[in-house]
Amino acid sequence: MTKDGVAQELTRINHYLEGAGMPLLEAVTNGNGGCTVQEMEAKTLSPEFQAYVDKRRAARAGTFAYKFRLAKMRCGQISNADIKGFETQMINDGLSESSIQKEIALLKVFYNNVGTLNWKGLENPCLGIKLGKSQRRFVHLTPAQKMALTQSLQECDNPYFMPLALTAKESTLRLDTLVNMTWSNTSVEERTAYLPTKTGTRPYTLSKEVQTILAGLPQAPDGKIFPMSKSAINSTWDRVRLQCGLPKLQFRDLRHLGATDWVRRGLSAHQLKQVLGHDSIATAQFYVDLVGKDLEDALDKASGNAGVMVMPAVFPKDPHAHLNQRRAERLNKSKVQSPQESPTPESTSLPRQEISGELLQDIIEPGPMVAAKPSGKVVSLDAFRRKVA
Repeated sequence: MTKDGVAQELTRINHYLEGAGMPLLEAVTNGNGGCTVQEMEAKTLSPEFQAYVDKRRAARAGTFAYKFRLAKMRCGQISNADIKGFETQMINDGLSESSIQKEIALLKVFYNNVGTLNWKGLENPCLGIKLGKSQRRFVHLTPAQKMALTQSLQECDNPYFMPLALTAKESTLRLDTLVNMTWSNTSVEERTAYLPTKTGTRPYTLSKEVQTILAGLPQAPDGKIFPMSKSAINSTWDRVRLQCGLPKLQFRDLRHLGATDWVRRGLSAHQLKQVLGHDSIATAQFYVDLVGKDLEDALDKASGNAGVMVMPAVFPKDPHAHLNQRRAERLNKSKVQSPQESPTPESTSLPRQEISGELLQDIIEPGPMVAAKPSGKVVSLDAFRRKVA
Protein backbone atom coordinates (compact mmCIF):
# COMPACT_ATOMS: atom_id res chain seq x y z
CA MET A 1 0.00 0.00 0.00
CA THR A 2 1.32 3.43 -0.90
CA LYS A 3 -1.75 5.62 -0.35
CA ASP A 4 -1.03 8.70 1.72
CA GLY A 5 -3.23 8.77 4.80
CA VAL A 6 -3.37 4.99 5.19
CA ALA A 7 -3.05 5.36 8.97
CA GLN A 8 -6.29 7.34 9.11
CA GLU A 9 -8.06 4.77 6.93
CA LEU A 10 -6.83 1.92 9.15
CA THR A 11 -8.11 3.76 12.21
CA ARG A 12 -11.61 3.72 10.68
CA ILE A 13 -11.26 0.07 9.70
CA ASN A 14 -10.07 -0.83 13.20
CA HIS A 15 -13.30 0.53 14.66
CA TYR A 16 -15.21 -2.19 12.80
CA LEU A 17 -12.63 -4.85 13.70
CA GLU A 18 -12.92 -3.81 17.35
CA GLY A 19 -16.70 -4.08 17.18
CA ALA A 20 -16.42 -7.57 15.68
CA GLY A 21 -13.88 -8.67 18.28
CA MET A 22 -11.10 -9.16 15.71
CA PRO A 23 -7.38 -8.20 15.86
CA LEU A 24 -6.56 -4.62 14.90
CA LEU A 25 -4.28 -3.64 12.02
CA GLU A 26 -1.43 -1.18 11.56
CA ALA A 27 0.77 0.01 8.69
CA VAL A 28 4.55 -0.31 8.76
CA THR A 29 6.99 1.21 6.31
CA ASN A 30 8.55 -1.26 3.86
CA GLY A 31 11.71 -1.05 1.80
CA ASN A 32 9.91 0.22 -1.30
CA GLY A 33 8.89 3.55 0.22
CA GLY A 34 5.34 2.30 0.77
CA CYS A 35 3.78 0.50 3.69
CA THR A 36 2.62 -3.00 4.61
CA VAL A 37 -0.46 -3.77 6.69
CA GLN A 38 0.01 -6.21 9.53
CA GLU A 39 -1.65 -7.20 12.78
CA MET A 40 -1.13 -4.53 15.42
CA GLU A 41 0.95 -5.33 18.46
CA ALA A 42 -0.63 -4.70 21.84
CA LYS A 43 0.00 -1.13 22.97
CA THR A 44 -0.70 0.84 26.11
CA LEU A 45 -1.62 4.48 25.68
CA SER A 46 -0.39 7.11 28.07
CA PRO A 47 -2.97 8.07 30.75
CA GLU A 48 -3.33 11.55 29.22
CA PHE A 49 -3.95 10.31 25.69
CA GLN A 50 -6.23 7.50 26.90
CA ALA A 51 -8.33 10.12 28.73
CA TYR A 52 -8.51 12.15 25.50
CA VAL A 53 -9.61 9.08 23.49
CA ASP A 54 -12.25 8.20 26.08
CA LYS A 55 -13.62 11.74 26.08
CA ARG A 56 -13.75 11.83 22.28
CA ARG A 57 -15.54 8.50 22.12
CA ALA A 58 -18.03 9.56 24.76
CA ALA A 59 -18.96 12.56 22.60
CA ARG A 60 -19.61 10.18 19.68
CA ALA A 61 -21.04 7.27 21.64
CA GLY A 62 -23.99 6.84 19.26
CA THR A 63 -21.72 6.66 16.20
CA PHE A 64 -19.43 4.04 17.76
CA ALA A 65 -22.42 1.99 18.91
CA TYR A 66 -23.79 2.04 15.36
CA LYS A 67 -20.38 1.01 13.96
CA PHE A 68 -20.14 -1.91 16.36
CA ARG A 69 -23.66 -3.03 15.40
CA LEU A 70 -22.78 -2.95 11.69
CA ALA A 71 -19.54 -4.83 12.39
CA LYS A 72 -21.46 -7.76 13.88
CA MET A 73 -23.86 -8.06 10.92
CA ARG A 74 -23.28 -10.19 7.85
CA CYS A 75 -22.41 -8.24 4.72
CA GLY A 76 -25.64 -9.29 3.01
CA GLN A 77 -27.75 -8.19 5.98
CA ILE A 78 -26.73 -4.53 5.88
CA SER A 79 -29.33 -2.54 3.96
CA ASN A 80 -29.53 0.91 2.47
CA ALA A 81 -31.69 1.92 5.43
CA ASP A 82 -28.88 0.87 7.81
CA ILE A 83 -26.39 3.11 6.00
CA LYS A 84 -28.84 6.03 6.00
CA GLY A 85 -29.40 5.49 9.71
CA PHE A 86 -25.63 5.49 10.24
CA GLU A 87 -25.38 8.78 8.37
CA THR A 88 -28.15 10.30 10.50
CA GLN A 89 -26.44 9.14 13.71
CA MET A 90 -23.15 10.74 12.67
CA ILE A 91 -24.96 14.00 11.92
CA ASN A 92 -26.63 13.89 15.34
CA ASP A 93 -23.24 13.33 17.00
CA GLY A 94 -21.88 16.45 15.31
CA LEU A 95 -19.41 14.85 12.89
CA SER A 96 -18.30 17.13 10.09
CA GLU A 97 -19.50 16.65 6.53
CA SER A 98 -15.98 15.65 5.58
CA SER A 99 -15.80 12.95 8.28
CA ILE A 100 -19.18 11.53 7.30
CA GLN A 101 -18.09 11.43 3.66
CA LYS A 102 -14.97 9.43 4.56
CA GLU A 103 -16.89 6.94 6.73
CA ILE A 104 -19.48 6.13 4.06
CA ALA A 105 -16.89 6.15 1.28
CA LEU A 106 -14.95 3.49 3.20
CA LEU A 107 -18.01 1.21 3.30
CA LYS A 108 -18.80 1.92 -0.34
CA VAL A 109 -15.28 0.94 -1.46
CA PHE A 110 -15.44 -2.18 0.72
CA TYR A 111 -18.60 -3.41 -0.98
CA ASN A 112 -17.21 -2.56 -4.40
CA ASN A 113 -14.17 -4.75 -3.64
CA VAL A 114 -16.04 -7.73 -2.21
CA GLY A 115 -18.27 -7.56 -5.27
CA THR A 116 -15.31 -8.84 -7.28
CA LEU A 117 -15.53 -12.11 -5.32
CA ASN A 118 -18.81 -12.90 -7.14
CA TRP A 119 -20.83 -13.25 -3.96
CA LYS A 120 -24.32 -13.88 -5.26
CA GLY A 121 -27.10 -11.59 -4.12
CA LEU A 122 -24.74 -9.10 -2.49
CA GLU A 123 -25.66 -5.51 -3.30
CA ASN A 124 -23.86 -2.36 -2.26
CA PRO A 125 -26.08 -0.74 0.42
CA CYS A 126 -24.25 2.57 -0.03
CA LEU A 127 -25.62 3.10 -3.53
CA GLY A 128 -27.87 6.13 -3.67
CA ILE A 129 -26.23 7.73 -0.62
CA LYS A 130 -25.03 11.18 -1.68
CA LEU A 131 -21.59 11.80 -0.29
CA GLY A 132 -20.72 15.24 1.03
CA LYS A 133 -17.65 17.15 -0.07
CA SER A 134 -14.38 16.65 1.75
CA GLN A 135 -13.41 19.94 3.37
CA ARG A 136 -9.87 21.28 3.24
CA ARG A 137 -8.32 21.34 6.67
CA PHE A 138 -7.67 24.83 8.04
CA VAL A 139 -4.99 25.06 10.72
CA HIS A 140 -4.07 28.23 12.59
CA LEU A 141 -2.10 28.70 15.80
CA THR A 142 -2.03 31.83 17.92
CA PRO A 143 1.35 33.15 19.15
CA ALA A 144 0.60 31.71 22.60
CA GLN A 145 -0.19 28.30 21.11
CA LYS A 146 3.00 28.35 19.05
CA MET A 147 4.99 29.13 22.18
CA ALA A 148 3.31 26.29 24.09
CA LEU A 149 4.02 23.87 21.24
CA THR A 150 7.68 24.92 21.11
CA GLN A 151 8.05 24.44 24.86
CA SER A 152 6.53 20.96 24.67
CA LEU A 153 8.89 20.01 21.84
CA GLN A 154 11.87 21.20 23.87
CA GLU A 155 10.86 18.89 26.73
CA CYS A 156 10.85 15.72 24.56
CA ASP A 157 13.17 12.93 25.70
CA ASN A 158 14.29 12.02 22.17
CA PRO A 159 16.69 14.75 20.92
CA TYR A 160 15.73 13.98 17.31
CA PHE A 161 12.05 14.78 17.72
CA MET A 162 12.14 18.58 17.86
CA PRO A 163 14.42 18.79 14.76
CA LEU A 164 12.03 16.39 13.03
CA ALA A 165 8.97 18.54 13.84
CA LEU A 166 10.72 21.76 12.81
CA THR A 167 11.87 20.18 9.55
CA ALA A 168 8.35 18.93 8.87
CA LYS A 169 7.02 22.46 9.18
CA GLU A 170 9.78 24.30 7.35
CA SER A 171 10.07 21.79 4.50
CA THR A 172 6.33 20.87 4.31
CA LEU A 173 7.49 17.28 3.72
CA ARG A 174 5.21 14.41 4.72
CA LEU A 175 6.11 12.08 7.57
CA ASP A 176 6.68 9.10 5.27
CA THR A 177 9.26 11.13 3.36
CA LEU A 178 10.98 12.42 6.48
CA VAL A 179 11.48 8.99 8.05
CA ASN A 180 13.07 7.78 4.80
CA MET A 181 15.52 10.69 4.48
CA THR A 182 19.12 9.48 4.55
CA TRP A 183 22.47 11.21 4.60
CA SER A 184 23.40 9.44 1.39
CA ASN A 185 20.65 11.20 -0.61
CA THR A 186 20.98 14.57 1.12
CA SER A 187 23.64 17.25 0.71
CA VAL A 188 23.41 19.82 3.48
CA GLU A 189 26.16 21.96 1.99
CA GLU A 190 24.48 22.16 -1.43
CA ARG A 191 21.00 22.30 0.14
CA THR A 192 19.62 19.51 -2.05
CA ALA A 193 18.05 16.11 -1.43
CA TYR A 194 16.56 13.32 -3.56
CA LEU A 195 13.55 12.12 -1.65
CA PRO A 196 10.86 9.44 -2.05
CA THR A 197 7.53 11.28 -2.01
CA LYS A 198 3.88 10.56 -2.68
CA THR A 199 4.40 11.43 -6.35
CA GLY A 200 7.72 9.54 -6.69
CA THR A 201 11.39 10.31 -6.07
CA ARG A 202 12.20 13.94 -6.82
CA PRO A 203 14.89 16.53 -6.10
CA TYR A 204 14.17 18.91 -3.27
CA THR A 205 15.78 22.24 -2.39
CA LEU A 206 16.37 22.77 1.31
CA SER A 207 15.62 26.14 2.85
CA LYS A 208 18.23 27.87 4.99
CA GLU A 209 16.20 26.99 8.07
CA VAL A 210 16.22 23.27 7.22
CA GLN A 211 19.91 23.47 6.32
CA THR A 212 20.66 24.89 9.77
CA ILE A 213 18.61 22.17 11.49
CA LEU A 214 20.26 19.30 9.60
CA ALA A 215 23.75 20.75 10.03
CA GLY A 216 23.39 20.36 13.79
CA LEU A 217 22.39 16.68 13.71
CA PRO A 218 24.83 13.78 14.22
CA GLN A 219 24.80 10.96 11.68
CA ALA A 220 23.11 7.84 13.06
CA PRO A 221 24.59 4.37 12.37
CA ASP A 222 21.65 3.36 10.15
CA GLY A 223 22.24 6.35 7.87
CA LYS A 224 18.84 7.89 8.49
CA ILE A 225 18.63 11.57 9.26
CA PHE A 226 15.79 10.99 11.73
CA PRO A 227 16.33 7.49 13.22
CA MET A 228 12.83 7.08 14.64
CA SER A 229 10.01 4.67 13.76
CA LYS A 230 6.60 6.02 12.78
CA SER A 231 5.02 4.42 15.84
CA ALA A 232 7.55 6.13 18.12
CA ILE A 233 6.93 9.44 16.34
CA ASN A 234 3.16 9.11 16.70
CA SER A 235 3.42 8.23 20.39
CA THR A 236 5.71 11.17 21.08
CA TRP A 237 3.48 13.53 19.12
CA ASP A 238 0.45 12.41 21.16
CA ARG A 239 2.23 13.43 24.34
CA VAL A 240 3.41 16.73 22.85
CA ARG A 241 0.02 17.90 21.60
CA LEU A 242 -1.71 17.00 24.87
CA GLN A 243 0.97 18.68 26.96
CA CYS A 244 0.70 21.94 25.01
CA GLY A 245 -3.12 21.93 25.10
CA LEU A 246 -3.66 21.18 21.40
CA PRO A 247 -5.14 17.63 21.41
CA LYS A 248 -6.61 17.97 17.90
CA LEU A 249 -3.37 19.12 16.26
CA GLN A 250 -2.05 16.36 14.00
CA PHE A 251 1.54 15.88 12.90
CA ARG A 252 0.50 16.39 9.30
CA ASP A 253 -0.84 19.81 10.30
CA LEU A 254 2.77 20.98 10.50
CA ARG A 255 2.80 20.74 6.69
CA HIS A 256 -0.22 23.07 6.50
CA LEU A 257 1.33 25.52 8.96
CA GLY A 258 4.54 25.55 6.94
CA ALA A 259 2.72 26.19 3.67
CA THR A 260 0.81 29.19 5.05
CA ASP A 261 3.99 30.57 6.64
CA TRP A 262 5.82 30.41 3.29
CA VAL A 263 3.00 32.33 1.62
CA ARG A 264 3.23 34.99 4.34
CA ARG A 265 6.96 35.20 3.68
CA GLY A 266 6.28 36.02 0.05
CA LEU A 267 6.22 32.77 -1.98
CA SER A 268 3.94 32.75 -5.02
CA ALA A 269 1.53 29.93 -5.80
CA HIS A 270 3.92 28.56 -8.45
CA GLN A 271 6.89 28.59 -6.06
CA LEU A 272 4.85 26.98 -3.28
CA LYS A 273 3.76 24.25 -5.71
CA GLN A 274 7.40 23.29 -6.09
CA VAL A 275 7.93 23.26 -2.34
CA LEU A 276 4.87 21.07 -1.76
CA GLY A 277 5.88 18.73 -4.57
CA HIS A 278 2.55 18.97 -6.37
CA ASP A 279 1.95 18.59 -10.08
CA SER A 280 -1.01 20.96 -9.95
CA ILE A 281 -1.06 24.55 -8.72
CA ALA A 282 -4.56 24.18 -7.20
CA THR A 283 -3.51 23.35 -3.63
CA ALA A 284 -0.78 25.99 -3.60
CA GLN A 285 -3.30 28.57 -4.82
CA PHE A 286 -5.59 27.54 -1.96
CA TYR A 287 -2.91 28.49 0.58
CA VAL A 288 -2.31 31.79 -1.21
CA ASP A 289 -6.03 32.59 -1.14
CA LEU A 290 -6.24 31.44 2.49
CA VAL A 291 -3.59 33.85 3.65
CA GLY A 292 -4.88 36.68 1.47
CA LYS A 293 -2.23 39.08 2.74
CA ASP A 294 -2.57 41.37 -0.26
CA LEU A 295 -6.30 41.66 0.32
CA GLU A 296 -5.78 42.37 4.02
CA ASP A 297 -3.38 45.19 3.22
CA ALA A 298 -5.79 46.64 0.65
CA LEU A 299 -8.68 46.54 3.13
CA ASP A 300 -6.59 48.20 5.85
CA LYS A 301 -5.49 50.93 3.47
CA ALA A 302 -9.06 51.55 2.28
CA SER A 303 -10.33 51.68 5.87
CA GLY A 304 -8.33 54.85 6.43
CA ASN A 305 -10.61 56.64 3.95
CA ALA A 306 -13.84 55.39 5.51
CA GLY A 307 -14.79 58.70 7.12
CA VAL A 308 -17.15 58.89 10.12
CA MET A 309 -18.80 55.63 11.21
CA VAL A 310 -21.58 55.75 13.81
CA MET A 311 -21.42 52.89 16.32
CA PRO A 312 -22.58 52.09 19.89
CA ALA A 313 -20.29 53.36 22.63
CA VAL A 314 -20.72 50.14 24.66
CA PHE A 315 -22.67 47.08 23.53
CA PRO A 316 -25.34 46.21 26.14
CA LYS A 317 -24.69 43.13 28.29
CA ASP A 318 -28.32 42.01 27.90
CA PRO A 319 -29.50 42.88 24.35
CA HIS A 320 -33.05 41.63 25.02
CA ALA A 321 -33.48 43.77 28.16
CA HIS A 322 -31.97 46.74 26.33
CA LEU A 323 -34.47 46.29 23.49
CA ASN A 324 -37.44 46.18 25.89
CA GLN A 325 -36.20 49.26 27.78
CA ARG A 326 -35.82 51.29 24.60
CA ARG A 327 -39.29 50.31 23.42
CA ALA A 328 -40.82 51.28 26.77
CA GLU A 329 -39.05 54.65 26.72
CA ARG A 330 -40.28 55.36 23.21
CA LEU A 331 -43.89 54.44 24.07
CA ASN A 332 -43.88 56.54 27.25
CA LYS A 333 -42.46 59.50 25.35
CA SER A 334 -45.17 59.27 22.69
CA LYS A 335 -47.89 59.28 25.37
CA VAL A 336 -46.78 62.51 27.07
CA GLN A 337 -45.95 64.36 23.84
CA SER A 338 -48.76 66.56 22.49
CA PRO A 339 -49.59 66.64 18.76
CA GLN A 340 -48.30 70.23 18.55
CA GLU A 341 -44.98 69.14 20.02
CA SER A 342 -44.54 66.22 17.64
CA PRO A 343 -41.50 66.89 15.52
CA THR A 344 -41.99 67.17 11.81
CA PRO A 345 -39.93 65.09 9.42
CA GLU A 346 -38.16 68.25 8.28
CA SER A 347 -37.06 69.11 11.83
CA THR A 348 -35.55 65.68 12.51
CA SER A 349 -33.72 65.18 9.25
CA LEU A 350 -30.12 66.28 8.95
CA PRO A 351 -29.39 69.00 6.37
CA ARG A 352 -27.24 68.00 3.42
CA GLN A 353 -23.98 69.83 3.93
CA GLU A 354 -20.29 69.06 4.11
CA ILE A 355 -18.77 68.74 7.60
CA SER A 356 -15.17 69.83 7.99
CA GLY A 357 -12.65 67.95 10.08
CA GLU A 358 -12.23 71.01 12.33
CA LEU A 359 -15.96 70.99 13.11
CA LEU A 360 -15.93 67.34 14.10
CA GLN A 361 -12.86 67.78 16.26
CA ASP A 362 -14.53 70.59 18.23
CA ILE A 363 -17.46 68.31 19.21
CA ILE A 364 -16.17 65.86 21.80
CA GLU A 365 -18.87 65.08 24.35
CA PRO A 366 -20.03 61.87 26.09
CA GLY A 367 -23.25 60.32 24.79
CA PRO A 368 -25.10 57.02 24.37
CA MET A 369 -23.95 56.79 20.74
CA VAL A 370 -20.64 57.95 19.35
CA ALA A 371 -19.14 58.52 15.91
CA ALA A 372 -15.67 57.12 15.24
CA LYS A 373 -13.25 59.06 13.07
CA PRO A 374 -10.25 57.63 11.20
CA SER A 375 -8.06 59.50 13.69
CA GLY A 376 -9.48 57.37 16.52
CA LYS A 377 -11.38 60.24 18.22
CA VAL A 378 -15.09 59.96 18.99
CA VAL A 379 -17.88 62.52 18.91
CA SER A 380 -21.30 62.45 20.54
CA LEU A 381 -24.02 61.71 18.02
CA ASP A 382 -26.43 64.08 19.84
CA ALA A 383 -23.83 66.82 19.86
CA PHE A 384 -23.04 66.09 16.23
CA ARG A 385 -26.71 66.63 15.31
CA ARG A 386 -26.97 69.85 17.34
CA LYS A 387 -23.86 71.29 15.77
CA VAL A 388 -25.01 70.44 12.26
CA ALA A 389 -28.46 71.88 12.92
